[in-house]
Amino acid sequence: TSIIEVQVKAATEAVIIEVRKNLPLSKQDKSYRQYFINGGTAMGLQKGSTVEVLRRLPVHDPLKNASVGDLKVKVGELEIIHADGRLSVARELSMETPEQRPLLDYEAFMVGDRLDLGSIKAGAAVKNAG
Repeated sequence: TSIIEVQVKAATEAVIIEVRKNLPLSKQDKSYRQYFINGGTAMGLQKGSTVEVLRRLPVHDPLKNASVGDLKVKVGELEIIHADGRLSVARELSMETPEQRPLLDYEAFMVGDRLDLGSIKAGAAVKNAG
């Protein structure tokens, strides 16, 4: 008899998994996006906290035809507007400008962008509650 052992690792990265945008019905209606993240309070994300968002840019050396590695580029910051144990929802707080970072193929936050959990800052609501 053989025993197969399977270990399931808990997610160690919080990643944007979905982007939703409302459809304004008139010119007066405001357009906004919400970002759904596969990490929540279990990773330290709390309602009102802010966090930096990074994008990995693979770098390829054409002379050696080899990967050099990935650049981690700050895209901007999100504010958490809802969080539970494993999921959270955020909105854009700020974006880095093209002058502040390397060029990106897509300038806004996108699916696959990663949250820098070391950059979490508690919001006013979180500070007052604790």
